[in-house]
Amino acid sequence: MKQLMILIAAMAILSLSLPVGTAFGQRAASSPIIRHQSQCEVSDAPSLVDAYQAVLDFAPNQWTATHTHQGPVCVSQLVGDITFRFESTGVVMTVPAGKAYLEDSRTMHAAGNTTTTAARMLVTNLTPRGKPQADAGPANPNPVVRTFNIKNELSDLPARITIVHLVLDFAPGASTPMQMHGGWGLHTVLAGELTLQAQGAQQKLKAGDGLAEAAGQFYALANSGTETASLFETVLLPPGATLTTDQPAAPSTLPTTGDMNQNMITLGLLLGTALIAFAGAFVLMRKPRRR
Repeated sequence: MKQLMILIAAMAILSLSLPVGTAFGQRAASSPIIRHQSQCEVSDAPSLVDAYQAVLDFAPNQWTATHTHQGPVCVSQLVGDITFRFESTGVVMTVPAGKAYLEDSRTMHAAGNTTTTAARMLVTNLTPRGKPQADAGPANPNPVVRTFNIKNELSDLPARITIVHLVLDFAPGASTPMQMHGGWGLHTVLAGELTLQAQGAQQKLKAGDGLAEAAGQFYALANSGTETASLFETVLLPPGATLTTDQPAAPSTLPTTGDMNQNMITLGLLLGTALIAFAGAFVLMRKPRRR
């Protein structure tokens, strides 16, 4: 009997301590999952940049054309391994899944898939403004598929930066808080749909859509759909900058009439539940024991 009384009292106290949404069975929004994170250190980024965020899909035995770049290029292997061949030096190297590599971009080279499974590469090109994304030789007869390729014009980029690559998976209902980055943020939706909230407005983004956020600009992303959405994010961090900072909580304000009425109803229900539980416990305590 004493154990039952303690259980009832504990349930009443717990109902008072839980947030309102939790007490009534509502789930809090979940955060996106970081599926991939890697980075490249750059010391010679141009100030005026055509920044390309690209996704390359390699079937087995597919290669890019032999090419060079006029600015730094950071590649990350999201799926599978990719092999680089450098013509002038004869160097052959492989970048495995999960790793990043800062290309020797001014040396003629090609990248290809020598394995028997598909591979996916994430690429950020920092091309001097107005220059071609790549200076390529003859096209390969079995060309790589450039699934996404989004260009953003950026200014005042410092020479020394860290290029951070992230892939975020948003389950249905998942969202970020209002947040900002310490450097330019480039975004490409890989799959599904996301809702962007920034500067007091909302925007729907679907697979293939992209945008750029300046350093210090707060934004939030949410998946209000029924399927998982994925996002490729590049952050260009100056030395000493913080990758992500959440927006401080707004100071509390007096509730509106509607909010106050809802809060009073909720509080009344919780207090009623607690009182009933305590009354039940009291009755059980007073009930005479059988001899």
